[in-house]
Amino acid sequence: MTRIRFLWLAVLALLLSLPVGALAFAPTGDPTEMGPHLRTHVIDPEVQARYAPLIEAFEAEHGGKWEAVWDGVTGTPWVVRGSGIAIPRSVTASRERLEAYLRAFVDRHPDLFRVRSSDLELSSIFFNLNVWYVDFSQTVRGIPVLKSRVRFRIKFDRLILFGVQTYTPVPDDLRPVVSREGAQEILRRDVAFHPRRDRIEAPGRLVLYPTFTDDAATLRLAWEIGIETFSPHRRWIGYVDAHSGEILERYDQIFRFSGNVKAEIEARKVGDPLQLENLPNDRVVVSGQGEAVTDANGDWRIPGSGTASATMNLSGPISRVANAGGSDAQMSFQVSDTPVESLWDDDNSLIAERDTFRGINIAKAMAKSVFPTVSWLDAQLPANVNDTFTCGTSSCNACWTGTTIIFIPESSSCNDSGRILDVILHEFGHGLDQNAPGGAQDRSLGEFIGDWVAVAYTGSPSIGPTFCKQPGFPCQGTVGAIRELEPDLYYPTDLTGE
Repeated sequence: MTRIRFLWLAVLALLLSLPVGALAFAPTGDPTEMGPHLRTHVIDPEVQARYAPLIEAFEAEHGGKWEAVWDGVTGTPWVVRGSGIAIPRSVTASRERLEAYLRAFVDRHPDLFRVRSSDLELSSIFFNLNVWYVDFSQTVRGIPVLKSRVRFRIKFDRLILFGVQTYTPVPDDLRPVVSREGAQEILRRDVAFHPRRDRIEAPGRLVLYPTFTDDAATLRLAWEIGIETFSPHRRWIGYVDAHSGEILERYDQIFRFSGNVKAEIEARKVGDPLQLENLPNDRVVVSGQGEAVTDANGDWRIPGSGTASATMNLSGPISRVANAGGSDAQMSFQVSDTPVESLWDDDNSLIAERDTFRGINIAKAMAKSVFPTVSWLDAQLPANVNDTFTCGTSSCNACWTGTTIIFIPESSSCNDSGRILDVILHEFGHGLDQNAPGGAQDRSLGEFIGDWVAVAYTGSPSIGPTFCKQPGFPCQGTVGAIRELEPDLYYPTDLTGE
C-alpha cells in the first residue's frame, strides 16, 4: 500500500469512526465506589444573561470591569474576576483582619453569595507568590454542607477573584429519622463488614449532602460514617440519608487527597464564548506525598494524610505547554480530605496555554485510535505559545520544529495561533506525519495531512476561522479562515502560489 493511500485511509477512518465530542482517553472505572464525588459545571448562555444584572450592579458599586461564570443550578457565580478592589495593607498584613474583611464583604453582597458570613467556616488561608488564597465552606445551624465553597484570591493587595458554591434553600427539618447506629448498620451491610476483623473508624456526624438534577440542587441530611475493612483493605467513607436510609455515596479514603480540574477554554476559535471543560492528562504534585494525573473526567486522587500544598502546571504525561514570552501557567492550592475543585483561568494562565493543552489532548486521543502502537503518541509533546522567534519573522504563523509545536501571539494581521483549535490540530498533524509509519516524505502531503486532522475533528471545511485579521499571506486574500477546502479546486489549474 502506498504511503499516500495509507495515510488517506487512516485519516478517513479517524473521520468516520470518532464521535465529534471525544476529548480524551476513556476513563477507568472503580466498581468498588458508588455515587458522584464531584459534579460537572455547564455554562449556559441563557443563565449567564439572566444573572448579568447582578454583575452590572457590582461594577456600579466597585468600579472597573468584572465578568462572571454562573452556575444555573445553584444560582451562584462559579467565578467572578475583574479589575480588582484595593484592600488596605493593614488588612492584608493579618490573617485575622483579612478574614474579617472578607466576611463583611460576603454580608455586603447577599445576592452573589446567598449565605451569611456567620454560616461560613474558614477552610484554609495561606499566602504564596504574592497571592492570598482564602477558602470558606458553608454550614447550616452548625451542620457542614458538603461540596460547598466560597473562595477569594487577593493579589498585590487587590481582590481580583472570588467564587461561590453555596446552596439554598436549606432544609427545614434537620432532625434525623435514621439513628447513627442505624446508619452504621446500613453501611456495614453494604461493605460486607466482618465484626471480628473490621472496625468503625468514624462513628458518624450529621452533614448536608447536595444532590443535583439538571436545574436544581437539593440538600439532604445525611450521616457521614467511616468504616475500615481489611479483606481487601479499604477505608470507606459513606453517606447515608438520615431520613430515608439510602446510601448517597461511598468512596475509599485510602486515596485521601482528591479533586477535579477544569479549564476555561474557547471551543474552537478566538472570540468563542468561554466554556468550562474537565481537563484530562494534567499532573498534580502534592508536596511530600507524590503526584497524580487527571483522568478523562478531570478527576485525580492520591494517597496521603493531614493537609499539604499542591501545585500544577499545564504539563502532564502527553503534553507540556510553555509560555515563551513570560511565566508558565501555575496553580497552587491546599489539599486535605475534602475534594478540591481547581480552575485554570486568566488568573493563573494564558488562554492560549489552556486552548493548546486541551487541543493536544484532543489530537492525541484521535490519533491514538488510528495508530495505537505509535510510541510518539504516548510521549510528552512540548508546545510553546507566545513564541515570537522560533518560526521566523512572520507575524502570522505556527510551526512544527520536528520535536515541538510553536504558536505565535496575536499581531495586527493575525490572531494568536495557539487559540485556534484548527491550527493546533494542523501543527500536530505535521508531528503525526513525521512519526507515523513511513515518516514524512512530502511537504505538500504534510500540509494535506495537517488540514485533514483538523477537519476530522471539526467537520468543517474552513481551516482556522478567525486566524486572519486582514487579507494577505497566508490568508488567500480573505479575512477569517486560512483556507477553505470546500471549493472544487484542481492542481495545477487553480494554483495560487502556495
